[in-house]
Amino acid sequence: MNAYLKIWPLLLLLSLPARADIVIGGEGARCSEDPACINRFHSEIPMAARAKPGERITMIGRDAGDMHLDPDEYSVAESSPRDGFGVVHPMVGPVYIEGAAPGDVLAVTIENIKPGPVGWTSASEFGFAGDAVGSESRFILWRLNEEYAESDAIPGVRIPNGSFPGVIATMPAADQLAAILDREQRLVDAGGAVFTPDTEFAEPSSLCGKEGTRAGECLRTIPPREHGGNMDIRYLGEGVTVYLPCNIEGSAWQSATFTMHKVMVKFPVPRLKWMQKLR
Repeated sequence: MNAYLKIWPLLLLLSLPARADIVIGGEGARCSEDPACINRFHSEIPMAARAKPGERITMIGRDAGDMHLDPDEYSVAESSPRDGFGVVHPMVGPVYIEGAAPGDVLAVTIENIKPGPVGWTSASEFGFAGDAVGSESRFILWRLNEEYAESDAIPGVRIPNGSFPGVIATMPAADQLAAILDREQRLVDAGGAVFTPDTEFAEPSSLCGKEGTRAGECLRTIPPREHGGNMDIRYLGEGVTVYLPCNIEGSAWQSATFTMHKVMVKFPVPRLKWMQKLR
């Protein structure tokens, strides 16, 4: 272990600030049309942007199912209308952080979150406590603003805004990737519920798609892992700092699946030693 663990502070905003040095994400109608959108993890995924200490980055995220829904058309459905499970989760990035090296720590402070106009709730047998839901699926659309969410399907109910990024991660190193793939395959062989690499709607398609150069190696985003990922911790809201490991040169940081739309990042100071100060 290194004698000193270097920390790279970072501010994460989900709204356009007065000054943003770098803005990435939000191009095109689908993730496949956005050069800054990915939905798999792999150490060879090309960087979407580079950041220097002191720069701010605004990230424009997407719906977790890469959908564009209109609550004026309908408010409830029997199941999610997404194209398929392969579209989950569209992420913004990765961002190369200049000077970050394996063994360093990325300190991501979430400064501000701005919701998009539409959100949804999906209840089915999939996921934690799915057996308590039963076989009947439910899909409800919500109108969002910066104060609350409300749905035509549940009149008189307002849910206070508690937005947070569901997925926030760095990329795994090549040896970590190999270990994760081996571990998850052994879980599958033992009868576990695991989402192994698949190519359906995989982005970037040149690496992770059907004809991609690493088609069988790109990790799905469903579970959290040692490099972060789909942690879905509701306490990771505004003002919270998340510490993520730097596994490869430049860290390759990305975030996704906000109930909101815009993210901003700042690197105020380079390489603080672990024992000096934590912010």
